[in-house]
Amino acid sequence: MSQVDFQEYCEQLVSFLQSAFAQKGKDIQTTVKANRIQLDIDTAVPLGLIINELVTNAYKYAFSDQDIGVIEIVLSRMDEGLSLDVRDNGKGMPEDFDLTKAKSLGMKLVQILSRQLKGKVNWANSGGAHFIIEFKESAARKISA
Repeated sequence: MSQVDFQEYCEQLVSFLQSAFAQKGKDIQTTVKANRIQLDIDTAVPLGLIINELVTNAYKYAFSDQDIGVIEIVLSRMDEGLSLDVRDNGKGMPEDFDLTKAKSLGMKLVQILSRQLKGKVNWANSGGAHFIIEFKESAARKISA
């Protein structure tokens, strides 16, 4: 179990979250696109925790005033690593939201886990909340440690 098929891992995680947060009368569709990227466990676990936090927040807050919504999770390769893109089409983050000053444990956890991956978090309100975490692959993280 040195490598994890991230598409499969993420689909299982999302399925669990959908079951846990399903609300009667709401139709929230979640898609995962990871192009069968294989990750080592040291990368898959922190990414899973980040996704858990962002998707949970979307289920809890993004769609409070709408019955239909979409959550999309995309993991893709870049020149110098990987990019995790988690977005929803809900109401977005509060206007005064500042990720660097977030007081919630969940948002702090997202930042800590991103740093653990030698990555950075960017976010925007763009038709809903949109988070992008760009990080180095495991071998590159070990070299720069």
